[in-house]
Amino acid sequence: MTQIFGDFIDEFPPEHDSLELTFTPSSRPIKQRWRNNLLSAHFVADYLSSFLPLDATDTSTEKRIKQSKGYVSYVANELLENAIKFNQDDANYKVKFGIHFIVK
Repeated sequence: MTQIFGDFIDEFPPEHDSLELTFTPSSRPIKQRWRNNLLSAHFVADYLSSFLPLDATDTSTEKRIKQSKGYVSYVANELLENAIKFNQDDANYKVKFGIHFIVK
């Protein structure tokens, strides 16, 4: 049974910046995937931080960016780990993880 939580975007509109990573959980044993999940989470955090507004006159900017990377990396890693761990092995579904920037 497929269940979607949150706002799911099937295909990212091409006119906006986005990042999408696709994983095949059945390609390797789960223990070998853990390291890749963490690397992917750090990559997503680095990517996202490049879009944060920077204020050269604010001395706390560097600290704020470092904290933001930590938060994003933690959440991304947890989401990836859970998606891989609770994936239905016999279904051969791919796990997609993405960030989509919208203008409001």
